[in-house]
Amino acid sequence: MKKFSKFFIIAICMALAISALAFVGCTQEFNPEGRIILITRQEGSGSRSAFLEGVFGRDYTEIVLPENSPQTSTANVHARVASDPQAIGFDSLGHLQGRQGARFLSINGIAPTVATVQNGTYPMSRPLKVVHRQEDDLSPAAQEFARFLTSSQAQEIISTRGYVARSDRDDAFVPNMVITGNVVITGSTSVLPLMQRLEEAFEAISNVTLTVTGGGSGAGRNAVRDGNAVFGMVSAPVTASQITDMSRDFSVTYTVVADDAIAVIVNDNNPRENITIAQLQNIFNANAETRYTHWYQLG
Repeated sequence: MKKFSKFFIIAICMALAISALAFVGCTQEFNPEGRIILITRQEGSGSRSAFLEGVFGRDYTEIVLPENSPQTSTANVHARVASDPQAIGFDSLGHLQGRQGARFLSINGIAPTVATVQNGTYPMSRPLKVVHRQEDDLSPAAQEFARFLTSSQAQEIISTRGYVARSDRDDAFVPNMVITGNVVITGSTSVLPLMQRLEEAFEAISNVTLTVTGGGSGAGRNAVRDGNAVFGMVSAPVTASQITDMSRDFSVTYTVVADDAIAVIVNDNNPRENITIAQLQNIFNANAETRYTHWYQLG
């Protein structure tokens, strides 16, 4: 019995030792001599378009990103950066709120905040929109949600979630409890976490239900065009040609829900606090004349 206990204790000790080694092995430190690992979004992403326009200007279509596997959501970008001390990526500031493992950098010495987005000093911000049919073509249930989106209740939720509310909207939403139905909303993963909070608040005070899914800004536009969704969440600019493309069987417009900043994010173990637009240009352009591939090159 004593011999068995001895072996049992030894086995437990060995297991604990292996676990400790595994834990140490998983705890990575930032290496200033190491490579910069780029985490980007896929083509069609509103966050990708807004980031590229903020860094390279409106004529960013010529830019070739040095990327391997673009991520399909802002949540995936955050998870990848949070798991790799050498990584850098871009995320919605509102989406970043309350999440651990990654943090934002100031750009040209200016931090992304509600104040710097409102006064225009932060260089990368964009309006978050939903595209939809003109009001006369919306069902009564969809009209109810459209009214809620621009209400004071919705704007309060937007502010508490880290996005920038539209200050010109102060009408309270009073639901029409006679109206029922289901409204499908899909699109931008940057808008998705906010829309899910708005969904909860709206359903709590009305008899209309919402079905909210992600997929990207492009997917949101296509779903409205094809009649598969009533509202398409979009975090990229909505162009005249896109409106024309969506307006096949009905006229399409859009509503600005909130404003948001594109945050450049790094792992919590990365000591850097600031980055410049010029540095971002040399990191994210595969054809940059002076390409930055290692962290020490940033100084």
